[in-house]
Amino acid sequence: MQIIRNRTITDDDFVHVPDGAELPAAGKPIVTLARYAAGREDLLARYPALGVRITCDKLPTDIPEFYSTGRKKLGSPIGRCVFFQAG
Repeated sequence: MQIIRNRTITDDDFVHVPDGAELPAAGKPIVTLARYAAGREDLLARYPALGVRITCDKLPTDIPEFYSTGRKKLGSPIGRCVFFQAG
């Protein structure tokens, strides 16, 4: 799928991973807030870029320790996802 990033059409390199599905060996997964909360340390250690899908009744501030991950947030929430990466 293609998206608009930095005013340019590009391929979307993030992949949605449902709860219970195997995580990719590499890449940029988007996981549910529940999966992130349950495996935060492993996910942050394993993936340099990560998306967290949040439901409409949650806010980015509901993501456990989001602001102390040592990662930068990539802009505002897009749809119902918040993306962040190392650095």
